Amino acid sequence: MKKEITTTFNAVATFVALLVITVHELIYYEPYSESNTIFIDLFFESSLFKSLLLFVMLITMMLVFAEIFRNIWNRLFTDLFKFRDINLNEAYSIISLLTLVLFS
Repeated sequence: MKKEITTTFNAVATFVALLVITVHELIYYEPYSESNTIFIDLFFESSLFKSLLLFVMLITMMLVFAEIFRNIWNRLFTDLFKFRDINLNEAYSIISLLTLVLFS
């Protein structure tokens, strides 16, 4: 059986990570101030639409960073350290792990 990271694995892992973060924020939420001066509040009224927009922005940023990381890895690290090339799914998983470790 070939072990590889698939798009389904990345989608499930991303959903679970966002679910855990959401539950954590709902449990430990403390408002910082009384005013709603968040930039996104100036443009959108619906909380559902704001959440969907932020979700799409997060996934887009992670895909862009994964593509940049994949290009750097395949062009630099494979020549310097004799590592194998990685695909976008593997780069996305590495970026997801680095994001969770660095920003948690």
